[in-house]
Amino acid sequence: MKFLLILILALLSNLIVINARTNNEECTFCGFIINYIEGQVETNKTENEILGELEKVCSFVPNSLQSTCDSLVMVDGEDLIKMVFAKENSTVICEQIDMCPKSSNKYQNLKKPISDEVYCTICNFISGETEELLQKYDNDTQIMEMLDNDCARYGRSSTICQTLVSQYFPVIVYLLKEGQPPQAICNEIRLCGQ
Repeated sequence: MKFLLILILALLSNLIVINARTNNEECTFCGFIINYIEGQVETNKTENEILGELEKVCSFVPNSLQSTCDSLVMVDGEDLIKMVFAKENSTVICEQIDMCPKSSNKYQNLKKPISDEVYCTICNFISGETEELLQKYDNDTQIMEMLDNDCARYGRSSTICQTLVSQYFPVIVYLLKEGQPPQAICNEIRLCGQ
């Protein structure tokens, strides 16, 4: 549960750095919230427990997304949870509550298949390299740049590698500092099989 909160905050921090508040950002944020709810449902949380967790998430989001988060939880929270329980697709959910334009695919691929070997291999590489680089350097921005450059070794998959670095680096750093071994991190963030 703590991990999911950190993951969503890390992903949101990337959103804020990249762009100013736009409809696209709200659409992406909706996708993150739905993915977070799905994670809570998988741990057999009740609707009320999930609502409580969502309220906690909203207290940590950046100011630019505060009203969006509060609105999602207060106005649409129960409906979102029911749609997730009903196995509704996250794209459809966010379109139905007008957070995304119809047929938007901006965040549809946020959750990668657990058994996807490419994502797992790249994640393990990033986690291992991050552990080594953290021992040598203190500057996270510098480490991220080094990882982005190292992604070139994956050829056509280098874009996937760079995307994983930008999305998961803060979470990987946090988990490494919490004592998680690199090989376990990718299982925890669901990029490798459990």
